[in-house]
Parts: sequence; C-alpha cells; structure tokens
Amino acid sequence: MDKPILLLTSATWCPPFWGEIPTLNKLAKKYDGELELFVLFGNKKKDLKK
Repeated sequence: MDKPILLLTSATWCPPFWGEIPTLNKLAKKYDGELELFVLFGNKKKDLKK
C-alpha cells in the first residue's frame, strides 16, 4: 500500500473504544485519501448489527 495504515482491534463490549469513535471520525475526515483506517471487531456478527 502507498498510504500509512492505522489498524485498531476492538469489540463492541469494550467501553474505551466507544470513547475513541469521535476522534477516529475526525482523523478519517482530516486524512481522507492519505490514510487507510481499519477497525477489526472481535464480535459475533449478530452483536455487530446492534
């Protein structure tokens, strides 16, 4: 890949992650096209839909 990658791992039951979402949204907007942002969730599919 030609861009820097930010890879995060989390789960929907992990409270600190929900606090990070506003900051991740700001990063995604600020570095749109310059950064690849990936979040991997360790959950069951049915739990992610919530």
